[in-house]
Amino acid sequence: MSRLMRIPPAKWMGLGLVVVLLVLFRAPLLQWFSFQPSDDPTTVGSSHGQDHTRMSEAEHTETMPSAAMATDEVAYFTCPMHPSVRQKTPGTCPICSMDLTPVTEAELSTGEVIVDSLRRQRIGVRTQTAQIRSLVRPIRAVGSVAWDESRVHDVSARVDGWVEDLRVTRTGDPVRRGATLLRFYSPDLLATQRELLAAPPGSRLAQTARERLRLWGMSSGAISAMLTEGAPRERVSIPSPISGVVVEKRVNEGAHVRSGALLYRIADPSRVWVEADVFEQDLRHVVVGQTVQVSLPHAPAQQPTGEVAYVYPTLEPGARTGRVRIELDSAGGALRPGMLANVTFEVALGEHLAIPSEAVIYTGPRRIVFVDKGEGRLRPVEVHVGARAGNWIVIEDGLSAGDVVVISGAFLLAAESRIRSATDHWEASDEAQ
Repeated sequence: MSRLMRIPPAKWMGLGLVVVLLVLFRAPLLQWFSFQPSDDPTTVGSSHGQDHTRMSEAEHTETMPSAAMATDEVAYFTCPMHPSVRQKTPGTCPICSMDLTPVTEAELSTGEVIVDSLRRQRIGVRTQTAQIRSLVRPIRAVGSVAWDESRVHDVSARVDGWVEDLRVTRTGDPVRRGATLLRFYSPDLLATQRELLAAPPGSRLAQTARERLRLWGMSSGAISAMLTEGAPRERVSIPSPISGVVVEKRVNEGAHVRSGALLYRIADPSRVWVEADVFEQDLRHVVVGQTVQVSLPHAPAQQPTGEVAYVYPTLEPGARTGRVRIELDSAGGALRPGMLANVTFEVALGEHLAIPSEAVIYTGPRRIVFVDKGEGRLRPVEVHVGARAGNWIVIEDGLSAGDVVVISGAFLLAAESRIRSATDHWEASDEAQ
């Protein structure tokens, strides 16, 4: 205490002045020592705070153009999770406490979304250039394999009689052209052979008898052999008219058959039909002579090529499909009647401006794509689309050759464009439609 009393009054006044200054300038000094910018640019230490603020803004502008962050262009601040929240000043969301993000006038009018390169990688944004391409549109249909009706033959009885020697006994048996299917006994055939043997050679009676035997199914060779032997044949052989497979058998050993009765139905399996059902709107692209690719569900590696042989003139009322007949080789027996087959028609559309179909966003009556304008700016543009050709879609209006469009991550950009920065732009466009 004695030492304090020795301090001169002038020093007491100096110490008091220092304490008063510390109290008055407490906040600026704390900001200066903690390297935080001052809220008031007129206070002491504001120059250092402004330097720090400029440094933060410089770091931010590496991923966000300065024009988008200009204060005079900010329309309002909103919450990414709750777009209904709109404020004129920055702050936090009253619902989720997230920091509000600015929405500029330019973003409202054009719908642009600003995405830096790092964020593009994170959300998987990929782009591709719109180009003029030669497009081929595939038309797919489902069909079934059937016998080629022009290669199916019926074997019928031409005269009454009895089956006495049945050689082909099972449906599905293969037969060769000229092979004996059965031997046939007919009293009428036997009597006519005797008339031919008794008639003078070259007479009208002999010619009539010979013609009757031929029309009843006896071959010219068998008639000549019978005349050479000089004795009628009790049983006449009925040969197969083609090489193929017996698809239907209607006679048994010892059966009595009448003239006109069907005995066998034989089909040539070397060529078959595929009858495909094509939707009504695609029928105009299918023409006779067009090449068709056929694949089998059980054997996808086998893809024989056929040709459109006929387009049926009627439609199936319920399914609204038309039937198309395709002719092709049976691929070594791989195509069997009754099988299902996938059919692909390739229709040349010519050259058109096209982009990948995944780039197009469907929003009611509108079609939107995001165009890369550079410097991280992605702008939604309305387009008019045409026909599809595989993974490509024709652009009739809205884009030009050379425009760079987003082909991956477009839905995330559309969500951000609607919710964060371009809600007014999208709604106004929707109302205009």
